[in-house]
Amino acid sequence: MIDKKHFEELVKLLYSADDYDVAMRYFMDNLGVNSELMSQSINPPVAIVNKLFPIYKASLIQIASKMNLNDWEFVESIKFFYYPPQNFVHGMIVTPEFYGVTIFFPNLEKGAMMFLNAKDGVSHFARITSIRSSTDA
Repeated sequence: MIDKKHFEELVKLLYSADDYDVAMRYFMDNLGVNSELMSQSINPPVAIVNKLFPIYKASLIQIASKMNLNDWEFVESIKFFYYPPQNFVHGMIVTPEFYGVTIFFPNLEKGAMMFLNAKDGVSHFARITSIRSSTDA
């Protein structure tokens, strides 16, 4: 059984603007290693994918630009999984240069990403957040 407290801790960490790297480490230590999470996850519903893709596309293009990467390859490589009991999305990115893991809570519009440079073994972290205009409800 997957302990709900792990998701509650992730939410707390994601609410702090500076703790997204801590959130990713927490996820990897407590949920990323839990085979139940993968076995109980499904493909995300279309409505969630439609919400996620623009957020992730913008984030990945910005990351790729700053790191001189092929943004098309980065964006196309992402694969999402959905854990319905906690309305939680997790995913992975695999390119020849990087391996990545991501988490996202659609109802909070907050998440984080960790990716590892395959060449030098350096880990990078990014905050994933929906940005709304002042006209959004």
